[in-house]
Amino acid sequence: MAKFVDRLGREWELEIDLSLLAPLREAGLNVGDVMRDPKLFGGFTHETMGRVLWVACEEQAKARGLSPEEFAKGFSGPVIYSAGDALWSALLDFGQRPAVATAIKSRLPALMRKAETEAVAEIDRLLSAATTTGSSASAGGSPASSAS
Repeated sequence: MAKFVDRLGREWELEIDLSLLAPLREAGLNVGDVMRDPKLFGGFTHETMGRVLWVACEEQAKARGLSPEEFAKGFSGPVIYSAGDALWSALLDFGQRPAVATAIKSRLPALMRKAETEAVAEIDRLLSAATTTGSSASAGGSPASSAS
């Protein structure tokens, strides 16, 4: 069972079953679509992820006497990503044969590290290009400097 801890130290367990499919769809997560095209999962806004996580954790939250707003107070950006990883794991457990889910989950951390490394490299490349462009403009390449 997939688990995550929110910023208030509360542990949440995620397990997808048939009873959650319609409520998850209403919250913005169509399980069938995401299982066919996993890139859709990465396109969720934080707000959508919050609604989806509430649906997935609602019984646990209500058992703790929490309202949706009290539940949401446990989520910061890093927690949303951690919860998203746990949700993806739960989706794999639901939507794949056990051996396939295990294989994907065992490779997922390395794939995520690779994607994050590539994203940081792209940010560095863009910042480097912007700095280079900015320094040539300040060296007299701007229209304002040629008019003086």
